[in-house]
Amino acid sequence: MNTTQQHLTTRSQIIALREEGLTVRAIADQLAVSTSTVKRWIIRYAETERRPRTRLTTRDEDASIIAASETTRSPSLSPSERRYT
Repeated sequence: MNTTQQHLTTRSQIIALREEGLTVRAIADQLAVSTSTVKRWIIRYAETERRPRTRLTTRDEDASIIAASETTRSPSLSPSERRYT
């Protein structure tokens, strides 16, 4: 595991342990990092917490789009002719 992967693992562990209710000190002790590191990642996560995107189409519209795309495909095209531009 490279350094970047280790850092990402530590960050995700910090957030997971915090969501389980552990204190900053307990997380720092468990992961062998400083309390300032734990606090920094908790704050950054809170500032940038990802939220799911709102749907732009309904499920019925999705089904219609998929059906239309499947019926308009041209099976006679070679792979080189199917290039997307």
